[in-house]
Formats: sequence, structure tokens, C-alpha cells
Amino acid sequence: MIRALIATLTFALLAGCATPYQPFELWGRGGYTDKALGGNTYQVSYYTNQLTGPQTRHEMLLYRIAQVAVDHGYDKFGISRTVKTYGGRGFQSEDATVLMARSTETLVGAHWYLASKVLDEYGPKFKQQN
Repeated sequence: MIRALIATLTFALLAGCATPYQPFELWGRGGYTDKALGGNTYQVSYYTNQLTGPQTRHEMLLYRIAQVAVDHGYDKFGISRTVKTYGGRGFQSEDATVLMARSTETLVGAHWYLASKVLDEYGPKFKQQN
């Protein structure tokens, strides 16, 4: 019983140190960055510490991309390229080159996401962290 309690408390403490959904902080626990590359193309990245799993990092990246899409008047986005890196001091990142589109545009090629669906799916998980 005591071992289970210690394990639960340890997990709770470590989970509290995972990277939250937030803008990037150089001396913090990570976060997102994004920049326009021209036209409807954007570069969006998410940096996390070693206590944040790859699935959570990917979900935070998708959520941020959906926010960028909506903020710039787009309804859809397609990820044309992703790069995952594992840096020093336990930081990991996932970078995506993203094409944005409006609902009136015909989309071919990449796997396209509806920004509103991504926001609805991951919003409850990450919205309270901003």
C-alpha cells in the first residue's frame, strides 16, 4: 500500500513538470513557436521536455497549427513535412511545415485537417493551460 502511494505521488509530481501548452519559453519547459513562410505556408514547432510524451507533443502541435489557421482566416491545414528532433538537456521538438487553405479551395495531395475539428478535439485538454 505504501509503495502504491509513493508511486502515485511520484507520478503526480513528475506529471506536474511536463511541458504545458504555452508559447515557447527559452528558460522554461518548452512551448510552441510559429512563423509565416510566405503565402499560405507556415512553420510551426513544439518543444517539450523529457517528461512529455511524443503523443502529447504531437497533439499540442496539431492544436497550435489549428489556432494559427483560424487566426489567419483559414479553415483547413495540411502538414507537408514534419521533423522530430531530440536535443540536449532532454528537450525534444516536432516541427511542421504547414499549408493553410480556406473552405472554398480544392485540396489535393497532403492529409488535410479541419481546424475547427482539431480545436474541438484538443481544446478541452489544452485550453485551460493557456
